[in-house]
Amino acid sequence: MSSASIPAPSRGSSPSGSRTNYFWPLLIFFFGAGTLAFYQVNSLNLQLAEVTAAADEIDPQVKIAEYQKAKFYAMARDLLRLAPTHPGAEKIVTELNLRKLAAAQPVLMSLDQPSGFTNTAPNMPSAPSAPKTNVAPSALIQ
Repeated sequence: MSSASIPAPSRGSSPSGSRTNYFWPLLIFFFGAGTLAFYQVNSLNLQLAEVTAAADEIDPQVKIAEYQKAKFYAMARDLLRLAPTHPGAEKIVTELNLRKLAAAQPVLMSLDQPSGFTNTAPNMPSAPSAPKTNVAPSALIQ
């Protein structure tokens, strides 16, 4: 039998050879991509919740620090205002170098800036009794 007598297979005759089925590979790919996207969104949501909790925890400390800073600058302004006429205030100003601070921070130490009455301090921040303003989005979803 010679090789010329064996017919060559035609291209369209084999149904499994020419038609490739992409359903299962694409299903696996899209399932994996969806799982990865879900994981990333969930991970970012958890990170956002952690950062929000940390910001809520630090918020009262920041308000107290701003209160202490405002109180200090108000007292320093009052001491600078009293220094020319009161020897005790002049002594404190020279020991604490408040004139250098006034030169370095002219806006905060400006005598033109209203600081209220001389004997009053800024208002102390109140304890946070209201619900937290920085709430993670997952806490809003019910």
